[in-house]
Amino acid sequence: MYAIHYIGGAINVKKMPKKQAVEYAKQINDNPTGAFPESVKLAQSAEARDIMQKRLFTKSIFHRHSDVYGMSMAELVNAVNEYCC
Repeated sequence: MYAIHYIGGAINVKKMPKKQAVEYAKQINDNPTGAFPESVKLAQSAEARDIMQKRLFTKSIFHRHSDVYGMSMAELVNAVNEYCC
């Protein structure tokens, strides 16, 4: 399960066991803190892949779609966490 943590206009993606992801999402979504709006969306692999690919294209991180479509999930998570926050 992937926890996609939206913080203001940035995102941070974490892969974690389902039970832990549900607890993490509940904690963030029920108790917003800080100056920026926060929320966590839980997603399975296919949906998380789609969200991360769209974010990389939207932010113009990679200009060729083939570069992004060829990435593994770990590479996508690293790219989103590095460039989209």
